[in-house]
Amino acid sequence: MDPRLPAELPSEAASLPTRWYHSLGTALLWAMPIANALCDTAVMAMAVKDMEEDESGSIESTLILAGISLFTFIQSVSLSGPSTVKSFKETVAICKTKKIPDDINEWPVLSKNREITSICLASTITMMAGAADFAASYYFIDQAPDDYGFADKINPTPWKIFSICMGSITAFTTVFTEGISTYKFIRRKLSSHIFENPHPHRKLLSKIIGYPLAIVGASENVVEAYASIKNSLSPSTTPIKYTLLFACSPKGVTDFCFSGKISVHAIECFFEKIQHQKPDRKEVVALLLALGTSILVMSPQPALTNALMTDTQTSLPFDSPRALILTLSWGVMLRDGIVQAYTLYPLSHQSVKWLTSKTSSITQYLFPTSSRPNPDLERALLAQEPTQQSIQNDLIIDIPTPSRIYSENKNILFQKPDAKNQNASHINSEYYSRSMP
Repeated sequence: MDPRLPAELPSEAASLPTRWYHSLGTALLWAMPIANALCDTAVMAMAVKDMEEDESGSIESTLILAGISLFTFIQSVSLSGPSTVKSFKETVAICKTKKIPDDINEWPVLSKNREITSICLASTITMMAGAADFAASYYFIDQAPDDYGFADKINPTPWKIFSICMGSITAFTTVFTEGISTYKFIRRKLSSHIFENPHPHRKLLSKIIGYPLAIVGASENVVEAYASIKNSLSPSTTPIKYTLLFACSPKGVTDFCFSGKISVHAIECFFEKIQHQKPDRKEVVALLLALGTSILVMSPQPALTNALMTDTQTSLPFDSPRALILTLSWGVMLRDGIVQAYTLYPLSHQSVKWLTSKTSSITQYLFPTSSRPNPDLERALLAQEPTQQSIQNDLIIDIPTPSRIYSENKNILFQKPDAKNQNASHINSEYYSRSMP
């Protein structure tokens, strides 16, 4: 080995494959939420297209469908992507080290029996919710060629394999987003640790508003999963229908622990912002942009929820008031709108900041600073202008007295030289020796 090479080179070269594997693993993990977002986008697009059959083909309906599909994809990736990657890495780290992370607020310490109980409950609920999502996605994609008239243009065997893959990806994303959130929620409830809450009133108000919306959203997810599987399997007897509805109920639990928690946290963050801080114009514009986008994306949700509730009510022997169905429909829209606005707010804030900086750069290029007044410079100059008292102090003339002149000269003449002023004393002595007769 060449001794001129640094000693750190072998270790850095050895770490390159590890970093490459980590990057590849992160990319593969992100591929799962992206594929799941594509599936969610297809479901929303098909639902919007079914509800707008009379206006399909017009420019307005095409633009609305494209906008809803785009923002649905962005929202789904933003919501499930970071959670999937973080939860998968936490799970791998727990399996390797065989101990939970040190964050006591997110991972409280449990006894052995409580830990086993939380694992069993969370695993059962998560597996049933993942199976419900797998069945709903698989049957939707598998029946799409027959429902939308392109079955004669594709090969059924590759399409069935594609349907199984998409259903598996949806189940994987559900396990590492809603499943891990359910596990953490159960552990937190079983823990005897007292969690600090510096603002109990704000937390209580957020729960009062957020938990009913979370329950409404969880109920809608159960109905959606049941309707998707029922329309594909077509069960004939009422007991089988009720069994299928019960099998889809864990989907509501996982949705409550994931999206419901996000909705409560979003409401709490909103109250905290308006209570302690005054938002600037960029934050207000970003919030309005996120709210407008979420309203656009969730505009077909009441009609979709109404159709699912009506179909479920027709298949099962029970009657629900029409007002209850409408309330649930608009409650689901409000809950999902809050979650989507909270998810899209960071992206809209960065977009507003970038647009503001670009607009400022273009304005400075078109109107240079030298040709237009600068308010900051004017305020600085006004602050530096002398006051009347400072002008009077500057006009006072300092006239030295004879005693003051004698004391200053005496200090200079009879000063002992040191290391700092040795050169100066030598010059003074030489000057006085030359000047004296």
